[in-house]
Amino acid sequence: MDREICMEEDEFAHRIGWTVIKGGFGQRRYRDPRFDQLKADRLRALHGVEEDGREEREVPGNVAA
Repeated sequence: MDREICMEEDEFAHRIGWTVIKGGFGQRRYRDPRFDQLKADRLRALHGVEEDGREEREVPGNVAA
């Protein structure tokens, strides 16, 4: 019965790449995994880490334009 109630919403979420976390009867949490990437990008920027894992370092004499 639970699956029948939420089937349309679950299928839509899976089609667009979201994760579906099932709770109690009829309870669902839908999440777009791109939010995790945004968080990771913000943390890298905050800690000065490049996308490939290298740390950004200031070089004396260089000025950001």
